[in-house]
Amino acid sequence: MARTTRPRLDPPAIDGSGWLEFQLPDTAGEREQSVRALIQNVHRQAYTDLALFGRFRWAGYASVESKLRIAAEALQHGARAQAEDLVKEARATYREQLAAQRKVSYLAGVVLGIGLLALLQLTLHHSIGSLDGVITEQFALQMVLFAGMGTLASVLTRIGQFKMDTYATRSLVVISGASRPLVAAFVAFATYAFLRSDLASVTVNGNNVADVSNATFIYLSAAFLCGFSERFGKHVIDQASSAFGGAAAPAGA
Repeated sequence: MARTTRPRLDPPAIDGSGWLEFQLPDTAGEREQSVRALIQNVHRQAYTDLALFGRFRWAGYASVESKLRIAAEALQHGARAQAEDLVKEARATYREQLAAQRKVSYLAGVVLGIGLLALLQLTLHHSIGSLDGVITEQFALQMVLFAGMGTLASVLTRIGQFKMDTYATRSLVVISGASRPLVAAFVAFATYAFLRSDLASVTVNGNNVADVSNATFIYLSAAFLCGFSERFGKHVIDQASSAFGGAAAPAGA
């Protein structure tokens, strides 16, 4: 009796477009085809998302690809359960690596935002004359510097707890990070104006800031806190809003 031999299948390989391609035996059923589609889908997500400028792959991508190659080979040999387990591991690795990449992108955005503060200072250099008597150019620079330091300190101390929607694009993550130092600087200047105008009453060791003879360090500390804690600046703005007769924003807004 003649012995039938299974046709030899080419091992899984990356095609010219960067996708993982492989074939299954003709005897493969619907469930095997479904697992094949899942392997290719996870690989395409990893290949697309774990890339810089569309070309350079994030280091963790190799781990995802390796697991999916092994899963594809297992599926070719009929080990569907093993392939499904490997796909789950690959997907978990992909999500971990994407979260790590997003943290780095967010931090890069924050650094970019701090660089943009230099442009803000340049703008202040040309317009500070119209605020003569309110704030000096040197003190404005110090405010920007302390707000930037507060933002960077906040991000570095909390980067481990940072959570970002894994489906957010990298550009959106970078923009989100870059906006933080700028917002911190704007809120710091607003806080300074509110404190100087007595719209927001803040006491330090029982003394109102307006009554302190040299409140420079208090203003700089407030600028740092505006970058370090978003709630601090929001609290001061809410107090100023109440002084104008407006309702404070609800908690958590």
